[in-house]
Amino acid sequence: MWKNKSQPSIKRTTVLSSLAGIVISSIIAVIFINQIVAHWLTDEFHENLLAKVHMLQTLTEYEYDGLELDFVDKFMPEYSRNNEPEYFQIWTEDQKTFKQSASLKNTSLELKKTPLNEIIIQDVILPDGREGRIAYVTFHVEDHRIFDHSRPYVKTETPIVTISTAREKESLDSAITKANVILLIIFTLLTGILSMIVWFSVSKGLMPLNELQKKLLKLNYKKNNAYINLSVTPEEVSILVKRFNGLLESIRSSFQREQKFSSNVAHELRTPIAEIRTITDVYLLDDNLDSKSYKIMQDIQSISKKMGDLINGLLSLARAEKLEFENTTEKIDYIKTTEAILVNCKSLIKNKNLKIINKQNLSTELSVPYTPFTQIINNLLSNAIKHSSKDSTVSINFYCDDTTFIFKVSNITPDLDNSDLERMFDRLWKKDMSRANDSGFGIGLSLVKVYCESQKYSLNTSLKNSIFTITVSGKNN
Repeated sequence: MWKNKSQPSIKRTTVLSSLAGIVISSIIAVIFINQIVAHWLTDEFHENLLAKVHMLQTLTEYEYDGLELDFVDKFMPEYSRNNEPEYFQIWTEDQKTFKQSASLKNTSLELKKTPLNEIIIQDVILPDGREGRIAYVTFHVEDHRIFDHSRPYVKTETPIVTISTAREKESLDSAITKANVILLIIFTLLTGILSMIVWFSVSKGLMPLNELQKKLLKLNYKKNNAYINLSVTPEEVSILVKRFNGLLESIRSSFQREQKFSSNVAHELRTPIAEIRTITDVYLLDDNLDSKSYKIMQDIQSISKKMGDLINGLLSLARAEKLEFENTTEKIDYIKTTEAILVNCKSLIKNKNLKIINKQNLSTELSVPYTPFTQIINNLLSNAIKHSSKDSTVSINFYCDDTTFIFKVSNITPDLDNSDLERMFDRLWKKDMSRANDSGFGIGLSLVKVYCESQKYSLNTSLKNSIFTITVSGKNN
């Protein structure tokens, strides 16, 4: 029988695929936004640095008395404070310091000449050891002599100076780090929220399929009213439901035809077989019968008996499937029931030299429907004894309390394998169909299954180290 080793879940696959898409998209978005934010913060930092360069550039003037810097510390305290100061320095064309910020004290910034009117920004180690950035610009000083009307103005070329201003970049790195943390938090929250939304949406979308699965698992195709009806049937599922219901009707019709055919054939064969048995019984009473004829009549009688047992089994199975049996609850003594069955199998037990171990708890009386329960116990014990190996052990265990019972029977069957467990409850199934002379017709376990289904008993099988075990559990009324 073909088995699907891999059983992927639609829900799991859809959710994981969606989440993977969300996570990948979010990561790409976070990286992209991170780059934008980092560039924006860096540009803002540079704009602040450039603004101070332009301010110092504006404050540097050329008068008749020479170069002047119209700078007052109290208006720009960052250039004179001791805590996290900023720095500036101005050089003349001959690389001599014209002015520098009070924060530089006895130190100085590194001079870097730049092309005229071109600003350069680069990383630097500040005089106090911090990492920072510095901006340079080289330019002609603005000529303010034109505004002095006390003397005649003669236009000459103004001096060239280089201005540098520097500040720490820790604030920039801190701002970028904070932005990254905020983006990470947003990414995590967004992923979590979207995950829940996806899970909820997929779960809600698959609810009809889940309902369909549950109804299929509980479905008994043998019942006339066994149809699939969903509380909500989406367009995508409605076709499946219609097809399932159509298949159910077809299977049910085939099953009912098979039941009717088996029952009719059994009824029709019952009378002629009974007549054959009667005729052989009469012939066997004839003392004038020679030994050869006597042996033939005995074979005919044995075969007709087997055919009669098969027909009776088929009729019992047909009646059980139609629930045509006494289903009233009675008090049953488990010990007496099993002892009676074991007595009927005494000769077979002796011939096979079987050891019977029958264990039960203190309470052995229970209230259950008589016919189903006794037939289940009878067929399971008979089956275990018939198919046990010679000189082996048949173990019977029974537990009962006020609400439930558990019946378990185990026997050694080296011919079975695990693939047989799924088929052994099929009607007329035998391990080796060619072994026609063996006892049993493959009906006993089919009857057990039908009776268990009618009473909603649990029926389980297992096979381990050639030990075959059947367990039946149900409600003790």
